[in-house]
Amino acid sequence: MFQPNHPYFKKDIYDILKVPKVEQRGAWDTGYRKYKDAIYIFSNIGVAGRSGHDYDNHWHNSELVWYAKNKAKIHQPLIQEMLDSNTRVHIFVREDNREAFIYKGIGKAKNHTDSPPIMITWALESAYFIDPTNAWARARLSAKSLLDSGASYYSPKNENEYKIIRVGEKEIDIKRVGAQSKAITALTEYVFNTAITRINGSNGTLVMGSLHREVAIETTIVELIPCLDWDENSDHIEVVGDFFYETNQQRTMPKIKEASNDEEKKRLNAQLRVRRGQNKLRENLFILYSGKCCISGVEIKDTLHACHLIAHAESGNNNSTNALLLRSDIHDLFDANLIGINPDGLKISIKKPLLETEYGEFNGKLLAGRVDNITPDINALNRRWEIFRKV
Repeated sequence: MFQPNHPYFKKDIYDILKVPKVEQRGAWDTGYRKYKDAIYIFSNIGVAGRSGHDYDNHWHNSELVWYAKNKAKIHQPLIQEMLDSNTRVHIFVREDNREAFIYKGIGKAKNHTDSPPIMITWALESAYFIDPTNAWARARLSAKSLLDSGASYYSPKNENEYKIIRVGEKEIDIKRVGAQSKAITALTEYVFNTAITRINGSNGTLVMGSLHREVAIETTIVELIPCLDWDENSDHIEVVGDFFYETNQQRTMPKIKEASNDEEKKRLNAQLRVRRGQNKLRENLFILYSGKCCISGVEIKDTLHACHLIAHAESGNNNSTNALLLRSDIHDLFDANLIGINPDGLKISIKKPLLETEYGEFNGKLLAGRVDNITPDINALNRRWEIFRKV
């Protein structure tokens, strides 16, 4: 998105973030602004801002000592968000109020004062969409998962079907299913790292074909990186989350892009669209439930299914809150209403015919939580619970 130590005027920032004209200026000119899920700080160093305010912002070694507005209070929600280590705070500085701001990276609050004027010391970290130091290793893990499960994935425009057939140290081999040619396409570490560089140098959106001219290579890169996905028209690749964003100090909470719901107007090729949506849903659930069955805790990937709370055929809803990661046999029993989940406390309930079997040990057990602490859709749980009680 932003490159460290590069200059940016406010207009550049509006363009990169695609800020609507009606939302420009205003709070953007007051020193700090929250926009969507991130906070942007604009700090003058050793010079008064254009508004006339002159704060004692300064560098202490490599850390920025920064002051909030005079009337800011420690309990204010925006200040509290700044102090939260999970908030992405972008730091821009300048030493001449007629010049562009210089982007310094992501700030993490190291310490702060509780009484006005609020002072925060920011430790600065390099800002990448994808951390290049371990991206290939993570991509190989994702590829190994696809290889082990035998799952297919699809190019967005022509719906070519691909499978991973080998994962090596320096390359990942790809095969197009059903193609007359028996040639294998290799995604090499060098090609992959070149694509990562292009992603990190972008504003978060890339035109199809800009990662690689070969459809198989580009489709595979998007498939292997959780924070990438195609836009609605499949013309662009978008950075949609921060799952691969890491620093040496800490790892941020994974963010996912929900799998697309199946809308009637988009069902030009229903079977392939359903496969793509449900594959994405299953991968999201593996991230959110740490690769474990919500009920049994089993971690064998080949046995784990994405189980819809409200049936996909009925709702077309592929949102992760409308699904659980369940072992295949438990999935079948849940669908048969022999296993239920009480929405009041998320306790598992086992019907009498199963109480004396191995499934009886799950009775009264709590449903496993997601890593982002978001609970399944309460309305969907209520609906399933009512059916479970009546059957």
